[in-house]
Amino acid sequence: MVLKRLAGIAILLLLIGTLGGCGSTAEGRSDPGDSNGVRPADAGSEAIGKEEKGTLISVNADRYLILGDRAFFLFTYSAAAAEQYADALNRFREAADPQIRVYSLLAPTSAEFVDNDELKRLSASQQAAFAHIGERLDSRIVQVDAYGALKAHKDEYLFFRTDHHWTALGAYYAYVRLMETMDEQPVALDQYKTGTISPFLGSDYKATKSERLGKSPDSIAYYVPFADYAYTARTTTGKTIKLRAVDPDYAKQGNGDYAVFLGGDFPSGEIETGSKNGRKLLVVKDSYANALIPFLIPHFETIGYIDPRYFHGQLADYVKRQGITDVLFLDNSTVARTNGMAKLIEGIL
Repeated sequence: MVLKRLAGIAILLLLIGTLGGCGSTAEGRSDPGDSNGVRPADAGSEAIGKEEKGTLISVNADRYLILGDRAFFLFTYSAAAAEQYADALNRFREAADPQIRVYSLLAPTSAEFVDNDELKRLSASQQAAFAHIGERLDSRIVQVDAYGALKAHKDEYLFFRTDHHWTALGAYYAYVRLMETMDEQPVALDQYKTGTISPFLGSDYKATKSERLGKSPDSIAYYVPFADYAYTARTTTGKTIKLRAVDPDYAKQGNGDYAVFLGGDFPSGEIETGSKNGRKLLVVKDSYANALIPFLIPHFETIGYIDPRYFHGQLADYVKRQGITDVLFLDNSTVARTNGMAKLIEGIL
């Protein structure tokens, strides 16, 4: 097992100021003919910087930049994947009741905000990738500029250093932009009771086993909903379980510390609130949504979610059965890197 792992992990040191190139790989570079204006990933063919030292780690087909005490999962762009994702959302919009409001929120990852222009060239532009998706989306799908919201706060603790997710603070800024887009008043962050889980070593550390990351664990700040609600999740076996939207105890139950939000990933779930405003939201999501959904509790009568990675029903049936008025597609930039999520959404349409 050790030999197999070593075979799957190639470590290339970027010796800043002295290295002329570290060798590009086919998977780390977009086809120039397929770029649609998106900057392709540069695998370090030029000398970069004179004072900073980074480590480029390849784990099978994935590439990580370790810079200081932080890991960046490097983004590679696929125009075909981006277009397939947009087309899947368009198919839903076309088939859905015209009265249902449909939103798209694309979450960038930390690699987009590397604070070094030369090192940033190792990763393709997520902003341009999102723009290409936006250009292809049906004009009746409302686009939520989470990218701009996070960029405005990029010097804050928006992303974990050792994990691929955003923090609850990053999710909060995306939530604020979503509420502004929906003409709703966001709740101030200081209205929430807070807590912290530490130390936390996340997915990027587990993938790379970087000693530098291991010496600098993250902490997870969480914000406890103050409004009344009842949350029910459905497991892959169809069992329903009662949970809390945010609970630090879930971090101790074997699903990883990020499970503090929603208890982790489930095929579907519903949050019933005390509101009677008639607005019923469905979030079609990946795990980035887990940290954002609890902030939505004050704004909707019900909040349902579907995770296409585990859900095996039909999206239209769910929308009709639950009387959904608003649908939010919330995914991170992986949708413009591979077509996995697009295919999963297509499979439940």
